[in-house]
Amino acid sequence: MTSVQTEGALARLHASRTAEKVARDAKVSRLQAAYVAMSRDERIFRDIQELVSVSARHHQAVAEGKVVGRLAEGRTVMVTGQSGAGKTRSLERNFEKFPEFANYRTDPGSCPLISVQVPSPFTLRQFAQDLAAAAGFRTDLVLRENVAWSNARSLIRGRISFIHIDEAHNLLESNNPVEITKARSTLRNLLTYHEWPVCLILSGLPHMEVLAQDFQTFRRRSVIRFHSINLERDRALIRAAYNNFCDLAGVNQAGVLDAPETVERLVYASAHQFGVCFELMHDAITNALDLSKTSVTLDDFATAYFRRDGDASSNIMTMTEGWRGAKTWPATPEILGISPGTWKATQS
Repeated sequence: MTSVQTEGALARLHASRTAEKVARDAKVSRLQAAYVAMSRDERIFRDIQELVSVSARHHQAVAEGKVVGRLAEGRTVMVTGQSGAGKTRSLERNFEKFPEFANYRTDPGSCPLISVQVPSPFTLRQFAQDLAAAAGFRTDLVLRENVAWSNARSLIRGRISFIHIDEAHNLLESNNPVEITKARSTLRNLLTYHEWPVCLILSGLPHMEVLAQDFQTFRRRSVIRFHSINLERDRALIRAAYNNFCDLAGVNQAGVLDAPETVERLVYASAHQFGVCFELMHDAITNALDLSKTSVTLDDFATAYFRRDGDASSNIMTMTEGWRGAKTWPATPEILGISPGTWKATQS
């Protein structure tokens, strides 16, 4: 599609919006742009700040001809957590705080940070081409693996000092163990590449830490683990976030989350993940706005959950009994905090 066609399509889209819809969209945009800062953000900021310092020290050592020891290597920050924990959002939020990463999204050619998502199924060839594309080089040609990596390294060298690799657990999802070994070696080589070592920021599911099981990678990493919601610890934070979201959208929170069991239901429906929990709040508030309501009710939360689950008979927000053993997403007993025996019974 040409730029003229794109502009025409966008013009038609905006022209179809009534004043009421525009006002509603403005409220939803404020709501979805809101961010709930936590202590883990402070750790991410500090660790990324250290990566920036590592890179600066390396380039200073190059200028002085003193590239020895750790000055010749990059470092890795690993951010792990379950799906829906909020890893990617937190990283993107922190990237925005660094002037070194200006134009991160708008002009990758002028920013020393690029971000790439590991494809599934994983192949090193596709990964190399995705790195090259993130650095500004796009081609429809299917390159051989060695050519793809030569191209990626030439694009990275002298320009890219930081690579964010999202869905990094996909590096482990090849059926070929040789590919997995090569993936580990590739990460290690990016860190120690003598002509231009880079710093890596990996985000993904907890088992991706296996990527650093060899000592050489282990000693060059730091790990930030996004823990699941703990009701006793996080109940006040959840309520405060909900009240803030309601204020941003201009609706009354109406005490929906004042009842301890309602908060527990919401957390269970969110698979104990902060990102999903906040999204369900957004969706409940948006549903209230769609119905021109001034207050959010439990029915709005039920509708928000139903739109994700699609089963009205097992809506965790409104079930009279048995909801603590009901299937939710992602469906594992460890995440839900229930015994494997209870979980097995719910699946029969």
